[in-house]
Amino acid sequence: MAAPPEQKRTHSSESRYMQKVLHTSRLTLRPCDEADIELLHRHWTEPDVRRYLWDGRTVSKETVREFVHASLESSRKRDYGLWILLSKPEGAFRGVCGLRDGELAWPELLYSVTPKHWGRGLVTEGACCVLRQAFEELGLRGVVATVDKPNVASIRVLEKLGLYVTDEKLIHGNPILYYAVSQERFRSSEQRPRP
Repeated sequence: MAAPPEQKRTHSSESRYMQKVLHTSRLTLRPCDEADIELLHRHWTEPDVRRYLWDGRTVSKETVREFVHASLESSRKRDYGLWILLSKPEGAFRGVCGLRDGELAWPELLYSVTPKHWGRGLVTEGACCVLRQAFEELGLRGVVATVDKPNVASIRVLEKLGLYVTDEKLIHGNPILYYAVSQERFRSSEQRPRP
């Protein structure tokens, strides 16, 4: 029998991140770990999910494994990584949200939600929870995000969270918008959702 999703998983060299579980009114967020590779591979290879997240390409299980391992490494070094979004109270998978180290100055926010749950505010709720934890508990100075310009729904999420456009570039023929939010701006944002 599987442990309840909100029960902490134990690892020999756990960070505070791996011991933490976050909650919103509709979601439980638990740290992503190696046991989630198959789940994330199925999710990230769904055509509607991979359309913008992976530029339409089907990612290999090895790519997902590398992504999860990078998240675990980040969690050990910096106490942030990916969170699995689970519905309350049943604990059903709804998506993933979190921070990762990227090529930009601040950690990058990324997220994806199962297509049948789009338009319900779950990603905004989960991402807001992740940002609060990043700024209020970890004391991060800022967070960035990138989004394909045609991905209007994702742009709306970022703007609801208080992020603003800092740049636009053409990458491999795709127009990409760069967003950012500082700790101060996030705290003072009146638009910030309250899960």
